[in-house]
Amino acid sequence: LDRSAVQKTLPGRMRMAFKRTLAGLGARLADVVMFPTQTMYEYVVKKYFHVKRNKRFYNWFGKPLQIEGEFPREKPECEKWLCYVTLPTPYKNFETIIRAMAEISDRVPQARLLLTIDLDETWALNLRRLIKELGLDEIVKCVGTLGEREVWGLLAKADAFLYPSVFESFGHPMVEAMASGLP
Repeated sequence: LDRSAVQKTLPGRMRMAFKRTLAGLGARLADVVMFPTQTMYEYVVKKYFHVKRNKRFYNWFGKPLQIEGEFPREKPECEKWLCYVTLPTPYKNFETIIRAMAEISDRVPQARLLLTIDLDETWALNLRRLIKELGLDEIVKCVGTLGEREVWGLLAKADAFLYPSVFESFGHPMVEAMASGLP
């Protein structure tokens, strides 16, 4: 069933109304509600629920927040850092990003991919083999799990943020990357 068909059925309409009610309640109870643009805010307010002016926050692309962070690794001037900040789970699509990096590094030799995973863990054996097979040992750098300040430090030094995940419930790393002004 497509979405419009579900909405036409009574259970479908009830489910959508319930979701809107929960979202509205969440917005009323939240300290801050973040929107990527003013247009998105206006759409949500007109279509679904009101968010008080003092509780809304816009995070426009290209206007980074000033968040202090420390990433212990120095970035050489000649390198372009692409980063993927995420937790290690299968649906995060690491194989795709590593394969893409092989093509990117052919076109942009100074590009490096920094992943916040640990390749020494058992689940990562196939990724480690793939990196070696594609000759990306010096291109793909796995920095392990990072603390909050280290993540903000990495995002501050990165040139771009990649996010090939095939499923997300929210995608906090994307919001953090937007807050850091990363494309």
